[in-house]
Amino acid sequence: MENWLAEIMLGYKSKRSNVHIVSTLDHDRINQFVSASKELFPDSKTEFWDVNIGTSTIEIIPESLVNTLKSRKTVLIIHYLHSESQAESLTPLLFAISLNDEIFAKGSAVVVFATDEFLFPSTLLRVCNVVTPVPSTPEERRRKLEAIAGEAQKIGLRIDIGEDVVNASAGLNLKEVETVALSEIFTNKTITIEGFTRYKMNILRSYGLELVEPTISFAHIGGYLTLKEYMLNRFVQVIRDPSIAQKYGLPLPKGVLLYGLPGTGKTMFSIALAYETGLPMVKLSPDKLFHGIVGESEKAVRRVVKQIESMAPVIVFVDEADQLFITRQQLTAATDSGVTTRVVGGLLEWLSDPNRRSFVVAATNYIDRIDPAIMRPGRIDEVIPVFPPDTEAREQIFDIHTKIVRKVPVRGVDVQWLVDQTELMTGAEIEKIVLTAAAEAMINNKPYVSVEEFETAINAMRFNRSLREEKVREMVSKLEGVENINYALLNRIAKETAAEDRITSFFKNI
Repeated sequence: MENWLAEIMLGYKSKRSNVHIVSTLDHDRINQFVSASKELFPDSKTEFWDVNIGTSTIEIIPESLVNTLKSRKTVLIIHYLHSESQAESLTPLLFAISLNDEIFAKGSAVVVFATDEFLFPSTLLRVCNVVTPVPSTPEERRRKLEAIAGEAQKIGLRIDIGEDVVNASAGLNLKEVETVALSEIFTNKTITIEGFTRYKMNILRSYGLELVEPTISFAHIGGYLTLKEYMLNRFVQVIRDPSIAQKYGLPLPKGVLLYGLPGTGKTMFSIALAYETGLPMVKLSPDKLFHGIVGESEKAVRRVVKQIESMAPVIVFVDEADQLFITRQQLTAATDSGVTTRVVGGLLEWLSDPNRRSFVVAATNYIDRIDPAIMRPGRIDEVIPVFPPDTEAREQIFDIHTKIVRKVPVRGVDVQWLVDQTELMTGAEIEKIVLTAAAEAMINNKPYVSVEEFETAINAMRFNRSLREEKVREMVSKLEGVENINYALLNRIAKETAAEDRITSFFKNI
């Protein structure tokens, strides 16, 4: 028996409630319940009520309905409930039924299939048995995809169904899996991760979530070879194919926190990681959660989390994470009637869920402002520092911004000179130098960007190297007090960054 059906049976036999709210509108899941209802509720009469067209096989006047449930063993299936107005109109009736002793004694039950349990008020949910079936299991999706591949083979198409495709289709019901697979075969003659990603992104967009279209790969990021290799091997390949982790007894990765100075490429790393996995990327912003209305923000957290998890695996990007994962000291000083406290509490609960399948990539410039509880193992996998680029990285960043991202007509410029001039600058600052130099050449109608334009651009930055040294030193100092750092990785990153003689001493205590 499916787990969600067992949850209904447990709630029924333990007399948890007479009302079972099932959070799904999947027609296959409803049919599963109908087929299993005789086993779940033996000797009962099954009745149906479609709230959208007002048809019912039973009298739905509240008093008559309650009397029917009291007088004979009945299972009433209310299905396809999708709006707050429908939920509001049903709430008093369901509340009256939920803990009625006579209905308990008769063994009757009401099962409501709704698109979202949060359509109902929390007061009702507390007296109901709430069940959330998975849209589909890996085994179900694999069987469906293999059956479709088998049919495609009859017309000469050979399609291999790998674990990465099965994993990418998670969060969709079987009808949606079939729709995407057939569409992929029709347009691309194969079934790809990207096809499921596009479909999921359309669904997430319909929920009002902010989506990021990953267009940057690790190849677009200059340098940082150790960090890119680590993220590819530790996270990307496992997210694409969870069986790799299972082979070594490892759980699915939960997420990382990237910490570094502004402009060091934390956002680029986050987007590139999503690109490499081929999964949808959702941006979680504080303004999406903090509405300033008591009760609404907590509901917003629950809904956003549920929508994200329903589409998992998915990459969740939290930029400026210090604004969302605020420390308890700051929470104490907050003057928003406790809304912030409850929102952060809801996020902590989500991050701690052992069944969470979304991968969180958080980025911050201020690690000391983040609640330490967020950074503990089980919520994220580790904290990873992103330092200013080293000599080799800066050379690659110049190449990327003059030859790959854009075509800048550079002539007569010694790249090594540029690298030396930009010691301790961030990737964003180097990009700014390239753009300023190119603009200077354009303004003066020069055919090429020369050393003169780059000198002008560098001088215009008014870069304070001593101040930057102090900021890097401060960053390292804060890292030494942070939990959940992979010091083996940090040492490897430090050795790369230590190519800069002026900051070598920063790592002496690591």
